[in-house]
Amino acid sequence: MASIDIFLNPGRCFKHIKEKDDWWIPFFIVVIIVIGSYLLMFPATSRIMMERMASFGRNVDKSFIERLRYINSLSIFVVTFFFWLISALVLWGTTALFGGKINFLKSLDLIAYTSLIGALKSILSLIVVLIRGVSNINSLEALRLKTGLDLFLSVHNRRLAILVNSMDIFNIWIYTLIAFGISDIAGLSKKKSAIVSILTFVILIIIRMLLPGRRG
Repeated sequence: MASIDIFLNPGRCFKHIKEKDDWWIPFFIVVIIVIGSYLLMFPATSRIMMERMASFGRNVDKSFIERLRYINSLSIFVVTFFFWLISALVLWGTTALFGGKINFLKSLDLIAYTSLIGALKSILSLIVVLIRGVSNINSLEALRLKTGLDLFLSVHNRRLAILVNSMDIFNIWIYTLIAFGISDIAGLSKKKSAIVSILTFVILIIIRMLLPGRRG
């Protein structure tokens, strides 16, 4: 199964991508995992949000906080889909720039399957939170599993936070797989594929930094 092969046998997963377009399978796996993790962490998230609102002297509308559970769950589905489309478009364009032969759907397939690595991080984050105890979580930052520069740097600027939080072992894993996948699927040399992967990573970070929204 390609969703398992991306972890254990990436070469076989790349072969599957060349033969079949089924990005929607990892899409639903990722969305289910991320939404599930969000809902299980929601008691801590809602409590922290209510405490913050109260500290600013604002009335705490519990019904609004409760509605956020469903609004954010839907937004995870929508945002994931559109960010994958943007990621695939960037990957497709950078690959074509270096002479690689790949179409948009294959780019989307590769983004989809490598995104399962990020879903693994969500699972590990959830496990850590459950071990610590949801009631013991006192900040939104504590809900994130720190696996990179964020272990050593704590920044409050949103754009810098996106940059720092992106420099972690899971993203290194993801973009290493993308580099090998592009080499295998698009027929580029290892060097050019590595450049394509790095460029894609940098462009997507810039896009995230420019967009309004939450920290990375």
